[in-house]
Amino acid sequence: MAEARLRVIAGGAVPQELLATDPWQFQTTCVDAFIASWRARGFSPVTIDIRRSR
Repeated sequence: MAEARLRVIAGGAVPQELLATDPWQFQTTCVDAFIASWRARGFSPVTIDIRRSR
């Protein structure tokens, strides 16, 4: 029989605070996180500013 490859790990992966219910607030949060990932990956500030203004 095959060995089990998945296991459940207890932890706090799910946010404990209330999630945004306003769709505009949710979208803003997602865009901000996406832009932060661009900065972390070294994208040029000019590229980020151009994409943000669209």
